Amino acid sequence: MKKLMFAAAAALCATAGFCVESANIVGYQTKANASAQMNWTCNTFVPCDKTKTTMTLGDMKGTDGLIFSAVVFLKPDGRVKTVEHAQLGTVKEKYTYWEAGDTEDGVGGWYFEDDENAQYNQNSRVIALGEGYYVQGTASEIGEGLVFSGAVANDATALEVTSAQMNWFGNCSPVDITLGDITATDGLIFSAIVFLKDDGRVKTVDHAQLGTVKEKYTYWEAGDTEDGAGGWYFEDDENAEYNQNARVIAAGEGFYLQGTASEIGQSISIPSAL
Repeated sequence: MKKLMFAAAAALCATAGFCVESANIVGYQTKANASAQMNWTCNTFVPCDKTKTTMTLGDMKGTDGLIFSAVVFLKPDGRVKTVEHAQLGTVKEKYTYWEAGDTEDGVGGWYFEDDENAQYNQNSRVIALGEGYYVQGTASEIGEGLVFSGAVANDATALEVTSAQMNWFGNCSPVDITLGDITATDGLIFSAIVFLKDDGRVKTVDHAQLGTVKEKYTYWEAGDTEDGAGGWYFEDDENAEYNQNARVIAAGEGFYLQGTASEIGQSISIPSAL
C-alpha cells in the first residue's frame, strides 16, 4: 500500500518540477501549520538527484499562503541558531519563503527573516535527514505549511546524540511510525525522547496508573523491565511497568532527544518507510 501511494505521487512530483529521475520511490507531502506558535517538524525525504547527498532549504517549498511564517533552527540549549553573514552581520537562523518575483535578487525561495528585501538567497542551507526544527506560524496562516518532496530513504536513519542538551530530531519518514519502531543503541540508557507543545513546553498525558506525566520516554531492554516488553517507557515510570511503544509519531513530527554527557555518540534509528 505504501509503495502504491508513493508510486502514484511520483507523477505529481515530476509535474510539479520537484523531482528528477530516481530509482527510488518518490513522492511529496504537505506539513501544514496547526498552530500560530511553534510547529515542530523535520524533512521526510532524501534527494531524488543521486549527485546530492543531503537536502537543502531550496528543496523545500512553502504553500502559496506561507508568507510571514518562518522556519527556525535551534541550538542544543533551545536558543535560535545564529550565523555570520558578510552583508547582514550576525543573523538568526529564521527563514521566510519568497516568490521569485517579489525578491530583490530575483531567485525565490528562502531568505533570512532579517533580510527584509530578500537580497541574499539561502536555498543552499543544508538540512540533514532527521534534523528537527520548527515553523513559527501566524494566526492568518494556520493550514499553510511546508511541502516536502524527494525520494524515500532506502535504509533506516541513525540520529546521533552530539550534545548533552537538546538534540533536535524528528520522524524523517513520510509515513507515521510508533515509538516502538524506533530502536536505540545499547548505551542509550538515560537519554530521553521528548515531545513539545506549540508553546515550547513539554507535552503531558494522563495515565491511569501514573497520573499526569510528561512525554519524556527512555529506552529499556526487555530483560530490565517490569512488564517484560522492552522499548520505550515514560521517564517517570521508574520500574518500566507500562510500555509506551504504541505512541504514534506522525510523518514529519519533530521532537528532541535529551542527551547526557556519557551518551554522546549513542543514537536512535528511524525506520525506512520501504
